[in-house]
Amino acid sequence: MPISMSNKVILVTEVPRINTTIKLALNQVGLEIVGDYPALSSLSVMRTGISKSGKTAFIRTELLRFIKERGFPRAIIMDSMINPVSVPDITADMFKILKTFLIAYIILRKGEQFSGLKGNFILLTKGKDFNKETGIGTNPQIVIDMLTTQNPEINALIEEMKDRDIFNSAFTISLLDTEQSSDVLRDSIVKFITRTEKGTDSGAVLHEEMHDDADDPGNSADPDPAHILCRIDAETVYDDGEIITELTEEHISLNEKEIYVTGSWVSSNELDVAKKIASLILKGVEGKLRFSFNDEIKVNLDNRCIMDKNTTLSMAQLFTKNLAAYKKIKIRAGVKNSELMQKSRGFPMIRDIFTDK
Repeated sequence: MPISMSNKVILVTEVPRINTTIKLALNQVGLEIVGDYPALSSLSVMRTGISKSGKTAFIRTELLRFIKERGFPRAIIMDSMINPVSVPDITADMFKILKTFLIAYIILRKGEQFSGLKGNFILLTKGKDFNKETGIGTNPQIVIDMLTTQNPEINALIEEMKDRDIFNSAFTISLLDTEQSSDVLRDSIVKFITRTEKGTDSGAVLHEEMHDDADDPGNSADPDPAHILCRIDAETVYDDGEIITELTEEHISLNEKEIYVTGSWVSSNELDVAKKIASLILKGVEGKLRFSFNDEIKVNLDNRCIMDKNTTLSMAQLFTKNLAAYKKIKIRAGVKNSELMQKSRGFPMIRDIFTDK
């Protein structure tokens, strides 16, 4: 029986300051960091095991146990270079742990149960020197040249990965510069997760692409964020930050004091849309509209709102966590969006605030 994808991400890093940023990004898409498999997440455990035997087979064994018990890891986020021993050693193979995961994936994919296994890797770097020195960000397939074993059968499997189509079906590997701001890091991780979930990546999300997308939310490949509308009274409408007094037919059709999301609220712009909704609810419209914690606030997602399967997770983060103090928020959706939301893994988190009235 095929094994399904888990909601767990393996994190291996010696940069504790980014842990919170990574957790926030993963929380936004409904994922969690693996914590109860120390041979997959604890560098001290890994180093102790390696120092005892000189080998990393125990990491592969733990990965197999995790997959059988929890499902495939959604992604592996790890430092691009890791000293596998506990003391400074200029002769140490700084790619040893990365190579261990890569070889494990290559071997496991040959099992019938693991045919759908794909390794989604984010390698954490400091600046752009790593890509200049290795070329992995520009051409992730280079990692295959790093792999070799003493087993001829495994080496044959590694050799197969030199076919670009086979490699792209097995791995997506990206670099992420940890010297960027927390917001950029968070956005980049969310985009990587949503892209790989959709299966739109062909093996490489380039380091430069991740950086540029995060810095340019207006990238022409992404749809503009949805407009946020709210009819304040008979003569006035809040329209995406503007106060409109010359009302269109669309404005006139809105119910007073209700929020409407029109346009795209999808994975590529979910942060922008969520921020606009949060701003309206938290700040209101000076001198004209204010929402209190006990007000009933209806958010309408009719057929003018375009959603994807990740929107519900974004909305769960927004309404049940960021705006948790507002106890009477209700979400009302059109038929199409309602069906999409109820199929999403994020729906249980908003079930209690979802209404068809």
